[in-house]
Amino acid sequence: MDRTLLTIAVLIAKLPEALIAEADSSVHQLRMPEDRLCRSLAVAGDRLGIQIVLIDPKSTSGLPAGKLAGFELRNRTWIHCTSGVPDFVYDRSFAASGQDHIRCRTALRALADAGVQPLSSGLPGKWTVHRALLSDPLLAPLLAPTWLYRREELLKQLQRQPEGLFLKPAAGSQGRGTIRLSWNKDGSIAIEGRTRSNRPFRFLSHDETQILKIVDRLAGLRSYLAQPYLPLTDEQGRPHDVRLLVQKDGRSRWAVTGAVCRIGAAGSITSNLHGGGTADDAEARLTRLYGSSKAMELLEAIRVAGLLAARVIEQHFGKFAEFGFDFGLSPEGKLWLLEANSKPGRQSFKLIGDEQTERLSCGRLLTYARKLAEGRTPSRPAVTRNNHYAFFPSDYVQEVHS
Repeated sequence: MDRTLLTIAVLIAKLPEALIAEADSSVHQLRMPEDRLCRSLAVAGDRLGIQIVLIDPKSTSGLPAGKLAGFELRNRTWIHCTSGVPDFVYDRSFAASGQDHIRCRTALRALADAGVQPLSSGLPGKWTVHRALLSDPLLAPLLAPTWLYRREELLKQLQRQPEGLFLKPAAGSQGRGTIRLSWNKDGSIAIEGRTRSNRPFRFLSHDETQILKIVDRLAGLRSYLAQPYLPLTDEQGRPHDVRLLVQKDGRSRWAVTGAVCRIGAAGSITSNLHGGGTADDAEARLTRLYGSSKAMELLEAIRVAGLLAARVIEQHFGKFAEFGFDFGLSPEGKLWLLEANSKPGRQSFKLIGDEQTERLSCGRLLTYARKLAEGRTPSRPAVTRNNHYAFFPSDYVQEVHS
């Protein structure tokens, strides 16, 4: 097919409403949510003959007329453009509220109705994903015991867990809303974690009724999962994990793109970058912590488990383009598969200066899209450009999942 006739719309929750003027210049620069990733995709797309258009839910209003308004990168500047119906949509929308979520889902349905193919399916809740992974005998030993949180069983379950309990939202990311409950030597119970706005908190109480009220207030009406608290920490007691990025390549085969260690802030219960964590080269850090031989063994186990988990999830929930898998490590080197994320960020690779993996991640995504498009003969109106910016005011707030 003609290499110039492939368009991918990148759906973000909200396009910018304001311009940022560069000093000493008449040129105005827009900064997009996940700007580094979007620019990398646009640069890779230009090299591969694939047009990248950034859109938000407002952009889909023109679909009935066969038009889509958004932004594309020209001379390192985001310029307003209008294209026909794209071939694919790459969902990078991170809704900060229920209304935002509905708007983004509505936009994706409108795109699907217009014949736009998603590059990747969406994951169901964590409980459903956990049960799917648990069905594989090779992955099951890597999964922590997990059950649906029930308020009436909280204190009874806490009595059975010497290290405490870990509660996490059944739908969520970035460590937001996570809660740890643990016993102190004086018999009091400590409650700590991160709020839904990602702020750390800590409470102490001897009163079981008060404990339940605090957890009720933190959890709200959301569904939660409960697990024994696993001490997945380094020698300094900091939480840490390995983020593995796996993607489909140009042959539609799963491949490992990169791995990086994430280290949480002191006193945090998670290693998420948005909670104040940082990143380090996976091989170098694991070698320092566990020795060269054990590090290589762990990285190989992580690679094998990640590729297997990607295939298992696809068997249950549809086609995907990429996953970010989080693997926890105990001080002794015990490996745990903690999370599967179908919208993985690249911030960890940026922090360690691994630009090669960042570029590879964009290149693989686009060559996979080209593989999906083989045999298709899309026909769209030519792209129109101007030197004016169009704004799409909305109530959305964009988040980034690292």
